[in-house]
Amino acid sequence: MIGRSLFPVSGRRPVLASVAELARSGQFLIGVGAMAVAPVVGGVLAYRGTGAIGRGELATYVVSATIAALIATRGVDAALLSRTVVTTPDAELWPLVNRRLVKAAAIEAPAAALVGSLLVGRFDAMGAIAAWLLTLAVLDYLLSKALAVRVGATATVFRIDVSIAATSVLLSSLVYATGGPATAYAWAMTAPIVFVMTIARVAQPERRPLRFVSGSAGVADTYRRALPLFLSKGLLVTAFRLDRLILVWLAGLSVAGIYAAAIPLAELVGLAPLHLAQISTVDLTAHPERPWWRPVPALLGMAISGALTMTVLVGASPILALAYGDSSSELVRTVRILAIASFVSGLWRLVDAELVARGKSRLTVPPAGSAAVLVVVVTVAFATRWQSTAAAVASLVGYTCALAVSIALSRRERSRVKERACL
Repeated sequence: MIGRSLFPVSGRRPVLASVAELARSGQFLIGVGAMAVAPVVGGVLAYRGTGAIGRGELATYVVSATIAALIATRGVDAALLSRTVVTTPDAELWPLVNRRLVKAAAIEAPAAALVGSLLVGRFDAMGAIAAWLLTLAVLDYLLSKALAVRVGATATVFRIDVSIAATSVLLSSLVYATGGPATAYAWAMTAPIVFVMTIARVAQPERRPLRFVSGSAGVADTYRRALPLFLSKGLLVTAFRLDRLILVWLAGLSVAGIYAAAIPLAELVGLAPLHLAQISTVDLTAHPERPWWRPVPALLGMAISGALTMTVLVGASPILALAYGDSSSELVRTVRILAIASFVSGLWRLVDAELVARGKSRLTVPPAGSAAVLVVVVTVAFATRWQSTAAAVASLVGYTCALAVSIALSRRERSRVKERACL
């Protein structure tokens, strides 16, 4: 499978090839869906068990760790999906993952624990340790998942995702039943990822030793090629998670808790295209003549996302009342705006997949950079006046800007390819 499309079509009739693509995409999406539902369940239980302030405290630790992990990837996770971008031999990539983990343990993970404690307003040893461990676990998960998709091992990704999700839901339920504090919910989300990724490391001999490739030209080249993707996706995702920390800072834990409660439901809308864009990148790398909307994973992602958007827009109030016992106008409004923003985000990720597959990862920086600036500026400007709605509007504005710029760049690149083909 290495070096070929994740969904090779040569020698098959088109209909059978499409069915195979749909089946692979479906299995991958089930695992991704499980990973998305788990924090939703944990968040709902935390909101019911500890209230908006406790939910805000949980979000502070988790978001600090997630941002630290995204920064620690240096964009390598996104770059690995395209062999046009990363040409380093696969044998050198596991040591690269190990090096990233060791460095993150000394730099990004402690920073996550410190930031989380400062924003919560007190030092909680259990919360700080959870943030430190979660940073490393999420980093290992992101890089390992990218490597698995790179070589076509979607079944492995499926097993890891389902195992983490099931364990997380079980532990969150136990914490809720015993009336645990917010930090206990943080551990319920952290422990499953740490446990499953440790088992995965032990089960794969090539991952087990913390081997380094010091001075390797291949590793240095990987970091260089991943830099544009780090500047676009890494920093953009950081900005979109930073809004939660800005709300904690400017509006308090309670407002941040309401926003954190709204996010998981809304993010389900963009889940399918967001993750199926990874498979589309691999497919488009093997078939560069295809536009971003042609691969079956992209079509499937858009269809699912559109259906979920309409469901959330129409049923936000009863869904929130059922889940949280709270259907206040602020929460409903925030969820609806975020649902539209999430749909736009999914489309943007699919367009970006085409640029990365064509080896034009540097073109993903302008849309991401402009969107990141807009998110931070709008959130800071209106957080005290609009509270959680300000962050939702900022997300919608940012994602819309990113989508518009990416479509313009994609059309320009496609026109250039056609012009070169005519010469």
